[in-house]
Amino acid sequence: MNFIKKKFSDVQIFDLDNDKSDFVNWDDTKLDEKFKSMTTPGESLKLLRTNLKMTQRELSLKTRIAVQSISAMERGRIKMGRKLATKLAEALNTSYKNLFW
Repeated sequence: MNFIKKKFSDVQIFDLDNDKSDFVNWDDTKLDEKFKSMTTPGESLKLLRTNLKMTQRELSLKTRIAVQSISAMERGRIKMGRKLATKLAEALNTSYKNLFW
């Protein structure tokens, strides 16, 4: 949730259990386009990894990529080429294209 708040400071997040406001359908917004244009490959990697509740160490063991390299990619300090992206995506059960949007 903090990632969304940080990237989209103009978006208001509601507590569905306590808020009775009218909501906008995601498909009726341009937020997906904005999200895609603002997300780096490293941020996508972190989102995919954490969504699977996988640690950097677990991803490292699956891919044989050093934990330090995975951390650096997530922080944008190392660029991720297609070969690395493919290896990471396979471990995350997705397409490498999902890392680049």
